[in-house]
Amino acid sequence: IFGAELGAQAIEYFEKINVQHLNTLISLIYIAILTFTSAYMIYEASKPRNKKFSTGRGLSVSKVFNLKIPPMITLSQPNIAPKSLWAMILLGLFTGLFSGFLGAGGGFILVPSLIYLIGCKPAVAAGTSIFEIFLSCMFASASHAIKGNVDASLAILMFVGSFVGLQIGILATKYVKEKNFKIAFGLCLGFTSLSVILKMAAWASKTDVLYSLSQTIIFMATFLTALLIIVLTLQAKYQVRS
Repeated sequence: IFGAELGAQAIEYFEKINVQHLNTLISLIYIAILTFTSAYMIYEASKPRNKKFSTGRGLSVSKVFNLKIPPMITLSQPNIAPKSLWAMILLGLFTGLFSGFLGAGGGFILVPSLIYLIGCKPAVAAGTSIFEIFLSCMFASASHAIKGNVDASLAILMFVGSFVGLQIGILATKYVKEKNFKIAFGLCLGFTSLSVILKMAAWASKTDVLYSLSQTIIFMATFLTALLIIVLTLQAKYQVRS
């Protein structure tokens, strides 16, 4: 929450001092993070098993999260060594900062961070990310509700759809292999990055076709990723039964 507020305040500060092309700068940072995360996840997941990075050691920055600075906390996952409380707070701070600064959900940063920096399994990373976002959204929802910025009927309809999708997603984490999870997540981030690039091109060239194409790509990426997850889940569930 503090990181998100810090990111939002940074945006307001840059607007006050009239930073030129602020929206373009934010979009470029967003594209860079999405592209790097997408490429890394697909690359790491596609490598032969004997050449893959050890969990939580693939990136040099992960060494920061392995520093033994007290107090230390023991996580519920048996394959993860105790982590410094300050490292966990730092991760939450940066996730919130990016979320507030870029105006995007922190899940696309938090899930890969939990996998590669902390060493969580994809299913645990996804669940932890959802719970963290839930807590943050409770604070934001209450704030917006007090200000009268909530359309209750629209929120309820969206909740019904998301609840059904959430159940499918939870089931998928039980059956989908770690490699397939990373590839699907990476592809989704990659297509999102492409969509933002096309949207920037549409804004620069004032071309409606590029804008429509960017919207189509993000919709199809979401739809196809969801379809892929469903297919992989059904396939894995059938293999378990047989």
